[in-house]
Amino acid sequence: MADTHLIALGHELDALAKALDHYAATGGETGEAEAAEEDRLWAWSDRVLDAIATERSSSPEGLAVKLQAIEHLNRIGDLTPADRITDAETKSDVLAWAIVRDLVSQRTQAA
Repeated sequence: MADTHLIALGHELDALAKALDHYAATGGETGEAEAAEEDRLWAWSDRVLDAIATERSSSPEGLAVKLQAIEHLNRIGDLTPADRITDAETKSDVLAWAIVRDLVSQRTQAA
């Protein structure tokens, strides 16, 4: 299967999303335990997202994982395609972020 590693990273991103949801729903811990858990979750997020960004996609499934990563960033507030389009420096950036925006929109509507 093409993009096996990317697809595995997508599953890991799903697990991360569940962990973040659980953390948000339970209100976290208190004090040092809360800070440690937040650090763990953000480090996990950074590691998975960096790996997804580095890995080349060779299939629609692999591209879907990259789109899933963009949705994750939107969810945690690190990336908003509409803002990226406004802030883009070149027309190719504007078009690239417009594609991202449209793909996210289509994926959301299909879900």
